[in-house]
Amino acid sequence: MAYSDCLWQDFETENLRIKCHKRNKDFYVVHDVTSDELQAFIDRIENGFSSFAIAKNIAYKIMKAYPVPCELYICDGDKTIIRQDSFRVCTGGYITHTFDGNFYTGFQALKFTEEIRGIRYNTDMLSDIQLNSELYNIISDKNYIVLSSGISLLWKKLSELFGLKNIIADTLISADTKYYTVKMLQENGYRIISYGDNKNDYYMLRQADKGYLYIGSYLSRSLRNTDLSEIKLVYDKSPYILADHSTEIKNDIAICKSDSGISGSKLADAHIRLGRKLGEIIQGFIPDKNTAVIVLERGGRFFGDGLYTGFGGTFYSYDPKCDALPDISSDIVIIVDSVINTGKSIIDTVKKLKQKNPDIEIFIAANVIQDKTISLLNGYKVFAIRTSANSFIGSRQNEQKNGKGPDTADRLYNYLY
Repeated sequence: MAYSDCLWQDFETENLRIKCHKRNKDFYVVHDVTSDELQAFIDRIENGFSSFAIAKNIAYKIMKAYPVPCELYICDGDKTIIRQDSFRVCTGGYITHTFDGNFYTGFQALKFTEEIRGIRYNTDMLSDIQLNSELYNIISDKNYIVLSSGISLLWKKLSELFGLKNIIADTLISADTKYYTVKMLQENGYRIISYGDNKNDYYMLRQADKGYLYIGSYLSRSLRNTDLSEIKLVYDKSPYILADHSTEIKNDIAICKSDSGISGSKLADAHIRLGRKLGEIIQGFIPDKNTAVIVLERGGRFFGDGLYTGFGGTFYSYDPKCDALPDISSDIVIIVDSVINTGKSIIDTVKKLKQKNPDIEIFIAANVIQDKTISLLNGYKVFAIRTSANSFIGSRQNEQKNGKGPDTADRLYNYLY
């Protein structure tokens, strides 16, 4: 299928799903099936199978556990309240292709349930599972439910292992089931705060009064090209330095160093290549949809161009010295510069963005950042090609001398003499 056809299919599917959600109707995407398999699924529906009905039963159980309407935390299980996927851990890495289309409807939930019937689980492997203590500490003294699409047998043992309470786990719980569960609870006076990690949690997170997407070390593939506006992101904010993970970029790094003697188009080309590489990496952490890429002129231009081609998003050019901050409606922003020395331009841009939108999610990307400056930005996720202990004031000169060195922008535009 052509890329444009896929986009059209996603658009139509999503709109139909939203209409069903508004009307409390079951929504199913049936694909890659024979006529006999389709008829068997229709028979299951006629015999009472319903994602909405499952949600109604779950909501009843939750209201029985918490009979007085309250603020209620609903937390996904695998890769959210625990850091691993308990099913894969206990099956030796079993891989299913049932969810490859990223639909996560009741059809896929039912198909997966039937697919794994008869599978044996090595429950001794549960000792390798780690509790997400960061998240558990948030919910442990609150009214909470763990709502999982995982294996009930495994989650019963996990509840004993970690002392978790109020676990509801069933492979028939689809993305729509989670959504309807939250909606029904809200209609009965409950205020919902939810946590999840992938597309199966997405609609629950959007419907909740507050929804938090737990990204962990990387964004779930199921959420690529997904609009995460109005959903808060929870992620590791430690810096990501590409040079620590890849040796393929060492030649371009050498070109970019201030003592390389290289300027003009060759230097700009290296900036573009490195920016593209980092942009591709960032795609694994945050979605490009509804994300603004603000490139600081002049020095950040070519690196920013590369990052934009590798990542995507919406491109904005901004010169802090003479431009007004662009009018940005996105909830997620990546501020891009080539070299971050003192961090002043970055910090000033952050302040201006926060004044307009206090809840905006800000990421920072650079070709090189000074070691000492990283700590000034520790409240934000920093992506950089490399760090440097070398610090000097940029000037229109070819060599480093007396605390001054060749200005990056002048090198890029071949203005040095």
